[in-house]
Amino acid sequence: MKEKEAHFRHLQDVANLGSLTPQERAVYDENLKIYRDWRATMEYAVENAEARGARLALLGTASNLRKAGVDSFVIAQSTGLSLEEVNDLENLIREEEIKS
Repeated sequence: MKEKEAHFRHLQDVANLGSLTPQERAVYDENLKIYRDWRATMEYAVENAEARGARLALLGTASNLRKAGVDSFVIAQSTGLSLEEVNDLENLIREEEIKS
């Protein structure tokens, strides 16, 4: 990602955009738009994957605590999950794994 960003910055710095023909400028602008859209999509995907991974890890920890006999209320307080989520851990974990 960084290479493409540097490449476009370099092109912008080196090229005198004012000297481009209208057709060349349109091509440049379209390529830049495609790149920016791609980058935004990749950043969103990474953030979304990180959030899903963190949630799945939290659910796994809560499940392990439950298997160790820790009270559901204590698990909810410790993890930030609701009591309903703690009581439905197996289904939540399955749903998160399917999404991944």
